[in-house]
Amino acid sequence: QLLEHPEWETRKSAVLSLMKIGDISVLETLKAYKDKDTEASSGGIYTLAIGQLEKKQEAADDDWN
Repeated sequence: QLLEHPEWETRKSAVLSLMKIGDISVLETLKAYKDKDTEASSGGIYTLAIGQLEKKQEAADDDWN
């Protein structure tokens, strides 16, 4: 899995790709990897992706109501 790749740039690309395609099924996975990733700059990318996906999820939930 690319989120476990040793190179930060590869993990970053994977996180951003998941955000761009809007895959809300990976929210919990991203949250777990955010806590595990030791790269100093990783937190912001995960926070951005998680925030965008949570907004998408909320919008989808609103559409059902």
